[in-house]
Amino acid sequence: MRLLLCGLLLLAGCGYSTGFRLPDDHATVGVEFFGNQSPVRDLEVDFHDYLTDAVSRVVHARIVDPDEADYVVRGEVLSYARRRGIRSPDNVLLETGVRIAIRAELLEAPAPGDPEGRPRTVRETRAATESGYRLEEPLGEADARDRVLRNLADEVVIELFGYLATQEAP
Repeated sequence: MRLLLCGLLLLAGCGYSTGFRLPDDHATVGVEFFGNQSPVRDLEVDFHDYLTDAVSRVVHARIVDPDEADYVVRGEVLSYARRRGIRSPDNVLLETGVRIAIRAELLEAPAPGDPEGRPRTVRETRAATESGYRLEEPLGEADARDRVLRNLADEVVIELFGYLATQEAP
């Protein structure tokens, strides 16, 4: 009985996959370094790592150099702000947080022989999120910033590639 159940479960799982499939199964994706309008230096470098990781986890496509890719993710970090926090009855700041906003777009490479040779914007999105931390945490702000960047990267990938995946097969 157990062997039969295992066999049925194995057959039921065949062909199942998670993530987004692009219209062309052989499509490639490139992730450009974002611009950075925030006052925090090199924030776009950290975001690039999280965004590349999110694309590799969620999208069924090979990641290549943006100049050679069929689809390119491009954008900029718009802002980085510390939020007002929670204070004690003695007006001592106990908790605060960071908020990061970004703009991103998904571009499709021009078709071979396209006279203009410009990429086509498939989808644009803006996202902002925040995360709090207690001031007593030694790495509180750095950890909060990493949480925000990771969440923004996942949100951007889902928004951009989810839209593209549903256009071909709603």
